[in-house]
Amino acid sequence: MKHLFWLLIPLLMLVGCKSQQKSSDRRGVTTFNQPASANASAGALYTPDVRVLAAKQGTWTTLRTGGNITFKGSQSFSSGMQMQMERGKYIYISLRPMLGIEVGRFVVYDDKVMLVDKVHKQYIVEDASVLTNGVPITIETLQDIFLGRIHVLGSGSLNSGNAKKLKVEGRADGATLVPTDRYKGFTYSYAIDRNNAVTALEVRPAEATAGMENEYRVNYSNSSISPAGYIAQKASIATILKNKPFNISLNLKDLKWNQELKPDLSEPDGYAKMSIDKLFLMF
Repeated sequence: MKHLFWLLIPLLMLVGCKSQQKSSDRRGVTTFNQPASANASAGALYTPDVRVLAAKQGTWTTLRTGGNITFKGSQSFSSGMQMQMERGKYIYISLRPMLGIEVGRFVVYDDKVMLVDKVHKQYIVEDASVLTNGVPITIETLQDIFLGRIHVLGSGSLNSGNAKKLKVEGRADGATLVPTDRYKGFTYSYAIDRNNAVTALEVRPAEATAGMENEYRVNYSNSSISPAGYIAQKASIATILKNKPFNISLNLKDLKWNQELKPDLSEPDGYAKMSIDKLFLMF
């Protein structure tokens, strides 16, 4: 069970979408095709004010999106998906590999995490603490990680009130944001480009062991301006599960913000409840 945190947190960090072409959609999302490093002056370090970054993080209530999700480990799996999120309340991922028919779902809500296998009519429900391995990470934290938004662990999405809890390390092609203090046994860092969009997130134990300095890393690209501020429209996640490489990618399309959502968060009737240990038979 101790490995479940490292399995599901990367799953909740997946974002992605199309090729790097400049475009805008009807919902006010604009993507950028020019690498931020092209704007960097030779030898000049970029050191943005964290308070400015905080001011550019937008507010949002809900998100609905379609797309595709791919897992690569001992076995590979790819599926169409639909995702719904209400800020601070739930994350709902519906797996739909063929003809839009749901075969499974993954839900985080209240203090629970639920995985439903509709093909074999079985499911798992566990306390949401299995996601965090004892670290008090909220649903809002997971949503920010998922969308590539800057988050200050322990005090919420980056805002003017907690901006002082991150410090900037300048680079020529962007900057790195790191917490001023370690938080509950692990640390993290955000890389941003000169457009102030997140390009990478690393999470690692504060006391790393040999060969496990980075528990996982997510690379973001094709950033977008949305009602939630900058979000990443492509992500590539690499981590280790059960001493084996594990990779996840996801493509999003047709993002719809701040609409009424009514996902089914209930436990399925007539399904067998299975042990969480069976989850690892997939990998």
